[in-house]
Amino acid sequence: MEIKRGLWPVVLSVFAYGWQVMVVPNGLTAASPDKTESTLRQLLIESDRVVILGDSITFSGRWVSYLTCWMETAGTSARVINMALPSETVSGLSENGHAGGKFPRPDLHERLDRVLRISRPDVVLACYGMNCGIYQPFEAGRLSKFREGSNRLHEKVEGIGAQIVHL
Repeated sequence: MEIKRGLWPVVLSVFAYGWQVMVVPNGLTAASPDKTESTLRQLLIESDRVVILGDSITFSGRWVSYLTCWMETAGTSARVINMALPSETVSGLSENGHAGGKFPRPDLHERLDRVLRISRPDVVLACYGMNCGIYQPFEAGRLSKFREGSNRLHEKVEGIGAQIVHL
């Protein structure tokens, strides 16, 4: 199952029990919520390997466990692989003094090729953004880096023949 390119990036909110999937397009595209919800559900149900990428919120596994529970209830046999990393960004940005000045924030793009090669996903769910602002007021340059990094991620995932959903 393929998601139309025009639906990228998609913001997906998943609520446990009742499992309503609410999809809001980024404003560049208009889509029927009913059709998009159905498409995303089918994409997850029909997948074999779902890889989750993100920061510490994703790494903690709470929403990932809800998603896994829903997928099992829906009857899928897909393997859900949480490969999130705390502090990670898709933008490559880091603030001075991160981790007490010990090291900069991890950049997804440093490890992305290895992650995709090892995990062999057919669907990737990517949840980035919080750390990409590096806890500073809005600034167009940071937003641009976030967009560039998200586009690079999107192209890499599509390049291996997998689908990607940006949460």
